[in-house]
Amino acid sequence: MSDTATFDESVFQELISSNLSVTAIEKELRSKGINTEAIADYLKKIKKNRIAKRQSVGFIYLAIGAFVGFLSCVFTITNIFPNHVWFVLYVLTSLAVIIIVRGLYFVFE
Repeated sequence: MSDTATFDESVFQELISSNLSVTAIEKELRSKGINTEAIADYLKKIKKNRIAKRQSVGFIYLAIGAFVGFLSCVFTITNIFPNHVWFVLYVLTSLAVIIIVRGLYFVFE
């Protein structure tokens, strides 16, 4: 096969949807006859795409955790459930913190 120096969007989308490891992607690109510089570009863009997906998932977790924490704060201040204040204080707050920490893990890893 001939060396391909241009970036092919269809190959890029195929590689992203395959969820292969970086070494497997590199082997597949080499088998297609793509030169080393183009392989480096593909790998760089694939890594960037994967990081962007993880960060967007992390921000979604952060938003959900912040909302649950806000609800916990409002329910505590208004004392809307006087018989179940332990649920609001301990369960909702702990749940919010756990979701936020998971979101931070996805964002900063």
